[in-house]
Amino acid sequence: MAKGKYRRWGTAPNQVCVCVDEIKDGEISGKVYSRYSRTPWEFNSLIELLGQMESFYNKISFPQAAVQIRGIQWQEMGKLQVEAEQPFLEKEFLLEKRGIQATFLIIVRYRQNATWQGSFLWVEENRSLEFKSTLELLMMMDKSLKAPAFGRNPLGKAGDQG
Repeated sequence: MAKGKYRRWGTAPNQVCVCVDEIKDGEISGKVYSRYSRTPWEFNSLIELLGQMESFYNKISFPQAAVQIRGIQWQEMGKLQVEAEQPFLEKEFLLEKRGIQATFLIIVRYRQNATWQGSFLWVEENRSLEFKSTLELLMMMDKSLKAPAFGRNPLGKAGDQG
C-alpha cells in the first residue's frame, strides 16, 4: 500500500471511517468513527449505518442537504455522539482505525437529488472511487466485501488509483 498517498487522502471534516467487523447472513455490522468524537457508534445493518451517517451529517450541518426527507426519523436509529461543533481530532485518528473484515473511509461531499455524492476508499486495498449515489456507494462496499482475497481488485481497473 502506498502509505504516503493513503495518509494524504481526505481532510474533510465530515470524513468517516467505517470499520466492518462482522458479516452474518448478508448483513454487516461494525463501528463508525468520526473526527467529532473519540467514541464510535455501532451499527448492526446497512440501514442502521446509513441512518446514523445521515444523522451525523444533519447534526454537523455538513454537507447541507438539498432535499429534506419527511416522515423518517433517522436520528432515533442510533446513539449518535458528537462531542463538539467542530472536528477536534486529527485525521490520523481515523487513519489508524481498522475493521476485522474491512475498513472504508467515506467522504460525502454533496447531498443532492435526495442521495449522496462523494469519495470512497477501501483501506486494505488502497482503492478509491467516486460515487454519485448512495446506491453506488453501497454497491462498492458490497463488491469489496465479497472479494475472495485482499490481493485482488474487485472494483475494477477504474478504481485503481493507487
